[in-house]
Amino acid sequence: MILKYFSVKPDESTILDIQGESIGLIKWLMSKLGLSDPPYSLVVTKDYFCTIAGQTKNYLPFQELHDFLGGYKTKKLFLFRASLGAFITVFVFLGTLFDGAFGPAITLLIFGGGISFLFYWLYKKIRANVYSF
Repeated sequence: MILKYFSVKPDESTILDIQGESIGLIKWLMSKLGLSDPPYSLVVTKDYFCTIAGQTKNYLPFQELHDFLGGYKTKKLFLFRASLGAFITVFVFLGTLFDGAFGPAITLLIFGGGISFLFYWLYKKIRANVYSF
């Protein structure tokens, strides 16, 4: 994880604020394309411990906290399937189009594009938070 921001006592109620994101060439490339995971934040106040991953916020009061292991992940397999489906759809569409079958080529393009879009939508919407207490 790359540390993007670190602050001790940024205000009266917050004791510690840490923000970061995953590291690596692929992560950097995906962040430039707008496909990366959201940054991960850890906030400690006087009364609770909070983890933030994208739109997901988990608050843990200190009196109930005994052990903590946290993180998040996305289903990268959905992104791979969407890319592979789009790639195969384009090649099969072009092959069918060059054979002279315009109707089936358009049908295949719509069907394959729809399935690829579905996998991309699943990649953007499904996030699995990993927490252990």
